Amino acid sequence: MTTEQKIKTAEKLLNNLINVRRTEWNIFKEYFSQKKNFELSLKLIKKLSNSPQLRPRQTEAYRRIYKSLQKEKELLHQQNVEDLNEIFGYVSWLIVSPLGFGMWKEK
Repeated sequence: MTTEQKIKTAEKLLNNLINVRRTEWNIFKEYFSQKKNFELSLKLIKKLSNSPQLRPRQTEAYRRIYKSLQKEKELLHQQNVEDLNEIFGYVSWLIVSPLGFGMWKEK
């Protein structure tokens, strides 16, 4: 997978991550990078999305992450661990610096 394809995949994931903060995404990303197991990481996010100990905004964010990953699951399953780490890193980067934000906003 080329870098351009990885970025496009990250953008697809990002489209479903409205109101998801980087900290919430990074819980998934870091867990995946440690365990190197996509299905196990998905289970964690699903569990967090139903956790009564989290605030409603957080559980909603985890639901959005889960749905976004489920939507692209077939494509993501075709990638190796290194490519997935890179894709998830691009998502994290895109969450932090959305196009049209702050000083990058076109006039």
